[in-house]
Amino acid sequence: MKKQFALFALLIIFGACSVGVKKDLITGMNFKYEGLSVVDVYPTQDNERMNSNEAEYGRKLYIQLRDVGNLTEKDGLANIGCAIEITDTAGNKILESADIFEGSKAKKASELSALFINLDVIDPLVVGQKYLWKANFFDKNGKGHIDIDFEFVVKAPAKKIFTRMVNVESGNCDFTLAGILNESEEQIDVWEPVVGQKYLLNLNGVKGIKESDGIYSFDFTSCVIGAKGDTLAKYDDVLTTGKLATLESYITISPEMKTNSPCQWVNHFKDKNSTAYIKAMIPMNVK
Repeated sequence: MKKQFALFALLIIFGACSVGVKKDLITGMNFKYEGLSVVDVYPTQDNERMNSNEAEYGRKLYIQLRDVGNLTEKDGLANIGCAIEITDTAGNKILESADIFEGSKAKKASELSALFINLDVIDPLVVGQKYLWKANFFDKNGKGHIDIDFEFVVKAPAKKIFTRMVNVESGNCDFTLAGILNESEEQIDVWEPVVGQKYLLNLNGVKGIKESDGIYSFDFTSCVIGAKGDTLAKYDDVLTTGKLATLESYITISPEMKTNSPCQWVNHFKDKNSTAYIKAMIPMNVK
């Protein structure tokens, strides 16, 4: 059964006024709204919705709001502010602002339906410590507001290994070697991909992945991103294995990849039974 984001919700509608309270049971994020409306509020890191309250040190942590509504317009324009406060478990204030959107220009309400705020997870935040992030989004032309509480734990930064050919990042797991093999499964020392050739990404010595009933399972995504940021190829699958030591991914170089070089081959293995992951990024200048 797939792990889903669970929400407890209470919603009461009084004419044009909306009141709601929601809690994400996976991350623990709470939010309530009055006057304003919002469909979803959730934390992300690296453009991915978080499935725990652990924020990795050295990266940005985001709070995303989707489908914000009921903003009051004046002369056809709406304006919203956001007060934030971050405290540690002893109640000491780490960061505070009365309005981080101060000075921002008014816009049409439709342009403010998707909002976000972010935080650099760096000093003075400490690995292993817990913090409470409070955010109050308020309608500058009315009385509506959205209040968010997110208690998060700072976790150690992921391990990163950079070689001449493969940049590999891992979190909550480990590996010993990353390399690229040719179609004959021979190690490549010079990475010059050629159209029509097949190549293999090989990750050896993988450990720290959790098993379930003797099976290791991964959500796997492999894609190629072109020079202009467009996706040239993409493959999604669920990988399962009874033995864990090596992870592999194949690619066949297409003419489109040559046309859009330099490009990047990205492989993301996410453990379905924990927060562990391995992400391998291979720059390609196709010949």
